[in-house]
Amino acid sequence: MKKVRPYLLGTFIVLGIFLVLFISKGIFPFGNNSLIWSDMHDQITAFYYHFYDSFVGNNSLFINFSTSGGANFLGILAYYIISPFNFILFLFDRDKIYLAVSLIIVLKVLASVLTSLYFIRYYFKKIPWLLSVTLALLYGFSGYTMSMYIITPWMDALYMFPLILIGLKKTLDLESPLLYILTLTISIILCFYISYMIVIFIFFASLIYILVYKNKEERKKSIVALGITTILALLLSFFIVYPTYNEISLSSRLSSSTGSLLNSKAGPIIDKTSFFTSSALYFVAIGLLLLNYKQNKKILSWYLPTCLIVLIPYVIEAVNKIWHYGTYAFFPYRFGFIAIFMLLIGACIYFNKEITNKNKVDLKIKLLVGLLTSISSFCIIFITSHFYQRFQEQINHLTISKDKLLIILLLIMMLLTMIVIFTSLKLIGRKLYTHITILIISIVNITSVSFLYFGIDFDQKRLTTVYKDLQLIEKDYQKDDYFRVKNISLKPITNNGMVMRYHNLDHFTSLTDGNNLTTMKLLGHNSVWTKIYSNMGTEFTDLLLANKYLLKDTEDSKNYYNYKYQKTYGNYDFYVSDLDISYGYFLKSNPSIKNEIDTFKIQNKIYESITSNKNLFTIHNDFKSENLKITKDKDLTNYKVIDQAMYSYLEKEIKIKDSETIYLNLYNSLNNMENICILKLIDIYVND
Repeated sequence: MKKVRPYLLGTFIVLGIFLVLFISKGIFPFGNNSLIWSDMHDQITAFYYHFYDSFVGNNSLFINFSTSGGANFLGILAYYIISPFNFILFLFDRDKIYLAVSLIIVLKVLASVLTSLYFIRYYFKKIPWLLSVTLALLYGFSGYTMSMYIITPWMDALYMFPLILIGLKKTLDLESPLLYILTLTISIILCFYISYMIVIFIFFASLIYILVYKNKEERKKSIVALGITTILALLLSFFIVYPTYNEISLSSRLSSSTGSLLNSKAGPIIDKTSFFTSSALYFVAIGLLLLNYKQNKKILSWYLPTCLIVLIPYVIEAVNKIWHYGTYAFFPYRFGFIAIFMLLIGACIYFNKEITNKNKVDLKIKLLVGLLTSISSFCIIFITSHFYQRFQEQINHLTISKDKLLIILLLIMMLLTMIVIFTSLKLIGRKLYTHITILIISIVNITSVSFLYFGIDFDQKRLTTVYKDLQLIEKDYQKDDYFRVKNISLKPITNNGMVMRYHNLDHFTSLTDGNNLTTMKLLGHNSVWTKIYSNMGTEFTDLLLANKYLLKDTEDSKNYYNYKYQKTYGNYDFYVSDLDISYGYFLKSNPSIKNEIDTFKIQNKIYESITSNKNLFTIHNDFKSENLKITKDKDLTNYKVIDQAMYSYLEKEIKIKDSETIYLNLYNSLNNMENICILKLIDIYVND
């Protein structure tokens, strides 16, 4: 029972925190709310539907035709979905998947707590069991978990990392390498992208460890053992590494230049700081540890340089971006759990020392510490409840850097926790009372921060209703219907086809194929970052791409060309085209459009190749300019305002015959970063 007790208590506390969270927020199974938001809502949860249908239905596990006009699902599977915890979804009906995903988060947090607890109990046997549970909880519920759980596959690295380090030390010490090979292989399979960062860390941390702890004869053996076992793990996971890497190399992710790396400066350091907001105990322990540097000189000779390896990118953005393949979006410190675990190791080094002080502590001191704990807990809870809505609104934007008060409040919460821990350690010492005090204040801090980050309450109706409505549409889907849905509403999730089964061109992953995205842009479709939208395009491309159906908002009462009303599903009207749409067309000629970027010239050529008729579109390029200096840079047109005090505009008079349609192409570049400068900065007037 002594061996099992810490794991039982850790499990009980994790489930208890989530129980309080789920009941109070009405999260499934205690309500119809969910933890999904941001990328987890718009991107990842839809993948679980295809994963589910591949086992319960008859979908292919490796190909998906309901998104992007057809996508290689193997890369998506390897990047997002391969995790043993995902099989819990098969215990639920399909219409509960968007709710049941919340339970996957619970299991991954629990796994992170238990594996880190195992690491502590394995290497730091002198740490009191109650304190080891607290340290493990602080790792599992770290700011990294709060900020990153919406990218669910990254959390697999969180619980694998402690086990990898145990196996790594065994390998470097020339013991059995089996655990290292096994855990690193599994980690790469479960989470290829973040595991790549773990391998970088292993290289530097091992090099320092070998220099500090090994003599000249042992160093060569340790290096050879590390090299062979790491290569073996990479080879064993190659069946996942190769297709995933291949998908990334073909994707439309933006590449970075050397210049952009060098000009990165410090980056979003406030958002990085939020990763450490539940790490108060670590900082106190490491501070006390450094005060006794001479007594711990040997281990600190490895520990401090290794910490620098993961903390330098925290400050120097150029180094940070190198860890992220040179670029990232919104999530600026994706290997932050490594830094947090290094802090945990520092705390373990301090608390693992022998305790000789057994003097009794005065009751007044215990009451003082208890009072301080109560006051600090009250302040933390008050900050959480009083600023709750403000926190949630900023977190919903994936950053709190725009509201400096919030990061100050998070730091105050951490400072209050540190004061309680430091006071208790100094006045009472490392006794059971102190361990209980530290556990209590840590749970208060963890629970409070969890309330802020887990689930976006004010947006629950929108977040969950989208999935409910798409599942209503799915009920009417007929097998082998390969016609596509054109979605002109921006409300559904981008990967809506995987949920409603109908095929479409909307798509969003970090692996979006660059050729596919470019082709869609050349046909006049909209895209942002790595998202492809089925809206935009022309009536001709709707025929060409078999857009037989139309999905639009019910509040938008305007008719849409050639589509007739069919049925309402929740917040969406579903239309069917009254045109004779085919699955494909024979080409009478095959003109090259390889070097063309004008979507209307491209469509004219395709139209001619099918019908032999010319000029479906009349193209108008020359606009009259007012108060603008126009310059051309290759294929881009640049406009500079001459007089800032006057209006600036482009004007064109076009005579319309009968019922012709006017299309306006604003995005002349295939690079989305160049198009961003246009977004939301232009007003368009037709007939005044």
